[in-house]
Amino acid sequence: LARDGKFLYVNPTYLRMTGFSKEDMGTMTIFDQVAPEFREQARERHRRCMGGMAKEEAYEAAGLRKDGTRFPYHITAIRLQLSDGPAVLAFIADITESRRAEEALRESEVKYRTLIEAADDAIVLTDLKGRHLFRNKAYYTSLGYHEMEPLDFDGYSRIHPDDLPAIKSSIKELLEKGVLMTEYRVRHKDGHWIPCLTKSTVIRDASGEPATILAIIRDITERKRNEQKMEHLNRVLRAI
Repeated sequence: LARDGKFLYVNPTYLRMTGFSKEDMGTMTIFDQVAPEFREQARERHRRCMGGMAKEEAYEAAGLRKDGTRFPYHITAIRLQLSDGPAVLAFIADITESRRAEEALRESEVKYRTLIEAADDAIVLTDLKGRHLFRNKAYYTSLGYHEMEPLDFDGYSRIHPDDLPAIKSSIKELLEKGVLMTEYRVRHKDGHWIPCLTKSTVIRDASGEPATILAIIRDITERKRNEQKMEHLNRVLRAI
């Protein structure tokens, strides 16, 4: 609780958070415990609350502990009208752990995006109707396109018509099993058909319901050619 930048009351939680004592509070302003680059913002927010221009202010900043270390916090400041005048009641939460979690998530996203973009296989994230949410670089190059080209690959528009019924009917099995391997043909930019082996994995939301499908698509043209050569060789050998 503060008025005109001076502490009126602090609870034990805040003292533990900052390492200051009640005696320290009597010799400091609330801005002394704010990191220098956030002090002007804190002063303006406090002034707005005290002056009645804002009944509530919520923002994030960085605080200073007694030992000089910094910590990020979220503050919600509310204007109160006390018997002896207005004051500002502040609820302060140390968000150090959430910031660490956010940073770890960002690092993880960067790492996995790098791996996905470096992959030789095409990787696509779709919704349950087949609409594309993400495609890696290999997806474009495998079909003869550039990443910057405007494309409409949503749904099943590039799948061979003869393969389409089986692909659509396999969706139910995929949702039941969670993972499914399928083979089908996809149309290249120049019109020819590419045989593909795809591993599809269902990604579920927080409630456990299917939300998206991650597909890793491998061009098996060379494998198919080798299979045809073997079939031809077998026919020749049987004819001898």
